[in-house]
Amino acid sequence: MTDSTTRPCWVTAASTPESRYALRSCRLDGEHRRATLEVGPWATQGNTEHHGHLMVALDHVLGEVLFEHRPEGTWSVTTSLSAAFTGMAAVAGPLTVRTTEVLIGPDGGFAAGEVRDQGGTLQCSATTRTRVVDLPEVSSATGSPTDDVRPVALPTAVSAAEHLGADVSIADDGHSASTSVRVGDWANLFGTLHGGIWGACADLAAGALLEDSPALRLVVSELHLFYSRPARVGSIATVTATPRAIGRSSGVVDLLGTDDSRRACLHGMALLDRAQPS
Repeated sequence: MTDSTTRPCWVTAASTPESRYALRSCRLDGEHRRATLEVGPWATQGNTEHHGHLMVALDHVLGEVLFEHRPEGTWSVTTSLSAAFTGMAAVAGPLTVRTTEVLIGPDGGFAAGEVRDQGGTLQCSATTRTRVVDLPEVSSATGSPTDDVRPVALPTAVSAAEHLGADVSIADDGHSASTSVRVGDWANLFGTLHGGIWGACADLAAGALLEDSPALRLVVSELHLFYSRPARVGSIATVTATPRAIGRSSGVVDLLGTDDSRRACLHGMALLDRAQPS
């Protein structure tokens, strides 16, 4: 097994999605992992809180603690990530992201975690699953293991879409919305789209449907993502959100992530709930 005391965190380069989303102080906390997440205008879209920053942080923190326990000579990849957002109004950072439960098996693992604000109020709970794969080539640009995400300047973007460099569009008939990003702008150690960025795109696409129908007063309350194959550097990744059932107090949106060859890379679902008064 990998010695977690010598490999506390693999995210070292300032160009990583984690660093660019202001994840800080990623460190061991007993058998668990904890990090700090700054929050700013890049975490919102219009008047709506965006959850992309949470998805990036959760994908890293929950996945990293499982990565630490992988067998020698192997790697671990995320197969699913689910998050329930209990705090539906935008909050000021920093937020604390930490794992709460970790289960390790011979072929992968399961981790649960949470995000809390400065007052200790729960903002999000999440789970992830990983599986063990053969050791791939890792980009030398990522550096070597360290005990912290390298600090960089906070993002200057004034919206979530601007920070992602995303193209957000709504179909002419209004029955679907999509978010597209260049994989090369948000690649992970594998040279594929970061799992948390898939989540950011999914949240933006579902949110675009809601912004097009403001009378509904609904927000994304949960995201459930299932990763089937990677989108690689050189391609465009797109998440399309299509309503399955939307009522006045709740709804379900189907999510499909594809690369530019139209291969399905991500399947998922967004649950909608009534927006809480701010």
